[in-house]
Amino acid sequence: MAAEQRKIIEQLMGSNLSNFTSRGQVHFTDRKVCRSFLCGICPHDIFTNTKMDLGPCPKIHSDKLKSDYERASYSHSYGYEWDYLDDLERHVDECNRRIDIAEARKEKTKEEIERTDELMREIAHTGHSIEVLIEEMKALSQKGHLNQSMKHYTELSRLRSRKEELHQEVISMNEVPSQAGTTHQKLQVCDVCSAYLSRLDNDRRLADHFSGKMHLGYAMLRNLAKDLREQLDVQISSKGEEDEPENENSKHGEPRSETRSTLHVS
Repeated sequence: MAAEQRKIIEQLMGSNLSNFTSRGQVHFTDRKVCRSFLCGICPHDIFTNTKMDLGPCPKIHSDKLKSDYERASYSHSYGYEWDYLDDLERHVDECNRRIDIAEARKEKTKEEIERTDELMREIAHTGHSIEVLIEEMKALSQKGHLNQSMKHYTELSRLRSRKEELHQEVISMNEVPSQAGTTHQKLQVCDVCSAYLSRLDNDRRLADHFSGKMHLGYAMLRNLAKDLREQLDVQISSKGEEDEPENENSKHGEPRSETRSTLHVS
């Protein structure tokens, strides 16, 4: 428990506290600034006015801070791309989980579907409460109030346990054979955005779905996460090669080509 608490404190404090500007001005290294927005696009901005609307991002979106970050990243690597990747992959994983649940729901009764919907709403609400609590802990930590921040740790652990219990209940429900029979055999689940499609839909309705904001949004998230993962893996491999003993060219003083220290994904 103590080790886990220390790890949380380190995450809350961050590695760039010395970069905070004075007089109340916000620097792009401030934890209140959205790193996904700095590096590319925030998922909260993708699904506005859709049924998957995530609401406003709780962190700061500033074009000026984004420009400051892009200029600074030419000479220094902040590693924010990994935070961006975590954010993207978290939303992709949540969508994949909904796809699995939707596939199972096709063979469920009305009562089972309603219970699953209720569980998913509670999971979403609990997840939001976890995010808000973590932000409160970060804010307290950045002000130096670590003791107050860690008082929230018990509640954070309880919420995380509750969310896992809800997920397990959904999984167990989907593993139990249903009496629904072939009620929903004409439905299929989109493997990109988790929406239901009918096998009886005409080409126009299918085209409307595939060109819709939610479907295109999840397609974008998946592509961004895939491309960024590949780029960061290449960056790690390149860094490993640079750490190897000098080759013949470097021994003779031939210059090594300069590479940009930070990746940006638009």
